[in-house]
Amino acid sequence: MNKQFKLKQSGDSESFKILKYEPNSDTWETAFDIEQDATNRAYKIKNNEQIFVVYDKFEKVSKTERILGRDLQKSDNKVVRKRIHNFLKIAYWQSYFENNGEIYSKDLLSSGTKGVIYPVNKNGVPIAVFSRSTIKINGQFQLELSVAAWATDEEVNHILLFYIAEYIATHNLSDVGLLSVNVNVSYAFNNRKILTQEHLNMLPLEKRPTKFEAFSWYYAGIALIYPLFAIKVMNHTLKPLLIALGCIGAIYLIILGIVILTKNIKGSK
Repeated sequence: MNKQFKLKQSGDSESFKILKYEPNSDTWETAFDIEQDATNRAYKIKNNEQIFVVYDKFEKVSKTERILGRDLQKSDNKVVRKRIHNFLKIAYWQSYFENNGEIYSKDLLSSGTKGVIYPVNKNGVPIAVFSRSTIKINGQFQLELSVAAWATDEEVNHILLFYIAEYIATHNLSDVGLLSVNVNVSYAFNNRKILTQEHLNMLPLEKRPTKFEAFSWYYAGIALIYPLFAIKVMNHTLKPLLIALGCIGAIYLIILGIVILTKNIKGSK
């Protein structure tokens, strides 16, 4: 049976914790302590095993590789970001965690009401999936982690460290702990093959992307774009119909946004 965890931040931009909750437990436990090192312009991530440092300014290895953070005790253990070039696709940055000879990789896939999904592989084998909520309260993320049944506790810690280190390196943390609500919803149609069937099987049913939602986003996009195109180039007979479709699409997105907001506020409690 796959393992499920809930994760959240607690604290402010200078010092915060990553709390972990297991379904079989009634309490939130501290997984990592994170402290800002203002002198060195860095964040230190601490747990029982490692002290990991993430600098504000990435270490440039080459034009296509950056080091985001390192283990203070074993400098070969590091989180890197490499630029991947493909003749058939736009170049993109891929994150890796090199840890004691093992390589973890992580991708990002925006999935509408299901939030942002991060499939994780270890040495090319699917091992875990993160699902981040579409809503961020007080600058603090809400996250769920689904891990393959065969993964060890040590591997779970490595996966968490990987995510946290990259998150700190790539996000502005100045609003952590400040009163705010931020909702960000989007849907990526390309590159969805990175979410393999093995990854999908790890996710709870309510977190799995559906074909119905994909169709809904596709329809809403067409319904909004076509009327704008029609106003300039279409004949007067079709304009009312296409504009009506655009209004329906806009109303659908508003309703969808309200549903997302309601679900995520309930889930954050």
